[in-house]
Amino acid sequence: MATVTFTASDVIEGFIWSMEFTSVTESTAVNNSAQYNGSIGINLLSPNVPSVFNVSSFNTYGGSGVEYSTWRSESPSGGGQYPSSGQSVDIWSQSLYNEIVSNNTWNNIAGTHALSSTKWSLVYDYNNPHAKFYSKGGTLNVTVT
Repeated sequence: MATVTFTASDVIEGFIWSMEFTSVTESTAVNNSAQYNGSIGINLLSPNVPSVFNVSSFNTYGGSGVEYSTWRSESPSGGGQYPSSGQSVDIWSQSLYNEIVSNNTWNNIAGTHALSSTKWSLVYDYNNPHAKFYSKGGTLNVTVT
C-alpha cells in the first residue's frame, strides 16, 4: 500500500494546499472503480482544516478544456453529476485528467501537472455547502511513497 500526496503551489488565487490519499495500491489504474469501496482515505494536510473522508466514488468530467477529476465520499444519486451529501475533492487539471482517462496507475500520474487558471480546484462539503479550501492556477505535484 502507498500514500499519494497532491501538493498545489504557485497558485494565482486561493490557498496553497496539500492532501494525501492513503491505502492506495500504486499499481492500480486511478480510474479503476473497484478500489473506491471506502478503503482509500483522503486527509487534508494544509491548510489546517479538518477534513478526512473515505472515497466511495470517482469520476472524470471533460470537454472543451474543462476537464476535472473528482473523488467523493458519496456517489451522486440517479446518475447525476453532484452528490447531495458528503465531501468531494475536485481537481481541475487537463494533464492529470488525460493521464487518468488513459488508464494510468497511481505510480504513472506522479509528477507535475498544471492546474486550471480559470476553474477552482477544491474540497467541497455538500453537508454544509462550502469549499473547505480552493485555488486557481499553479502547479500540482503528485508523489507516491
